[in-house]
Amino acid sequence: MSEQQPFDVAKIVLSVVTRFPRNEVFAHMAKHHPHCPPDIRDHIVKEVCNRGWVRTTLGQAVGIVSQNHIRHRSTNYERALSNTHHSYYAELRKKTNRKATEIIKSWPAKKSQE
Repeated sequence: MSEQQPFDVAKIVLSVVTRFPRNEVFAHMAKHHPHCPPDIRDHIVKEVCNRGWVRTTLGQAVGIVSQNHIRHRSTNYERALSNTHHSYYAELRKKTNRKATEIIKSWPAKKSQE
């Protein structure tokens, strides 16, 4: 078994922190997730803009915030977490992530049927 490498704070501190402009995040949501409900869209845009991102693309940032928001607001994750032994945490998160992914996949524009 390999030994875990020590955490190098200097690399993180020296990494470039990206802040995405609101208009870019909003445009990304409009293009890639046009069916996202406005209240959820506004929350995602705000959260992505308010955070500094290290080595993360705009799409990845939107995905991370979307998954977190849906997991905590649109699934039974919070309630189940409080009633679950810590050994089942990974299983619970995997289950709720599937549900969150299904919800997010419903947001893209539907292809026109010609």
